[in-house]
Amino acid sequence: MVNPSQLKEGDYLPLKVYVNGKPLSRPYFYGAPQLEATYLGFSSDGSNAATLYVEDGGVVRMRIQRYGVWQVYATFGEPAPPELATKVDKVEYRSSLTFEVK
Repeated sequence: MVNPSQLKEGDYLPLKVYVNGKPLSRPYFYGAPQLEATYLGFSSDGSNAATLYVEDGGVVRMRIQRYGVWQVYATFGEPAPPELATKVDKVEYRSSLTFEVK
């Protein structure tokens, strides 16, 4: 992996997605993992600059489209474990990463 502060416009940022301490392996979750990225000023309506896809071994490659402050969001869901099945349908995990490209 690389330090995102060292990247320039046009570079790729490799990320690795972990779940419970292990790299995400498809098809781990019910429902597709949702990974999106945007940069400050891209949109005022909440849309994102990129939708990202998990490759084998939990790797995601994100192209830096331009300089600025970037945010990457990951959302995953899986069926509720037996002890929660009477209370919820699924368990959802969320994470984010914010960094600046100069």
